[in-house]
Amino acid sequence: MAVAISTGRIGFAVLEGPSFLVDWCTLDLRGANNDERMEKICATLAWFLPDTVIVEDVKAKGCMKGARTRLLIKRLKTETKLREINVETISRVEVRKFFAPLGGHNKDAIARVVTSQFPEMATSRPKERQAWDCEQYAMATFEAASFALVYLKRLG
Repeated sequence: MAVAISTGRIGFAVLEGPSFLVDWCTLDLRGANNDERMEKICATLAWFLPDTVIVEDVKAKGCMKGARTRLLIKRLKTETKLREINVETISRVEVRKFFAPLGGHNKDAIARVVTSQFPEMATSRPKERQAWDCEQYAMATFEAASFALVYLKRLG
């Protein structure tokens, strides 16, 4: 299970192997505090019982996550260890290196590549972002799916 945490939303992508997408979603958590966000994450962990949780490496160079999101990721790592779930981290640099040869030079292009791997996500894919637009709500789900694909590639 890959988890992408952004301001006000959390994206999930649950996979069984490289080609079977079990479920995906974005939770709208605008206005929720970190305790409420952790409750939602823990409920999702309890529902899917993953072997591994993949999150963004907030210690990696280039990570632009804020303090609140970094704290939430730290709490998620602690929770998964308590549940004896393996935790893996993926940096944004790794994601870009993986998707660049496939045409994934930004989040929108990466979402297109993810959709080509998992066509069932096509209806959830956000519209292409213009420079003046804020990031689309569902992008967190595609970010999570990109973490999962990079992790699976890392496994070989």
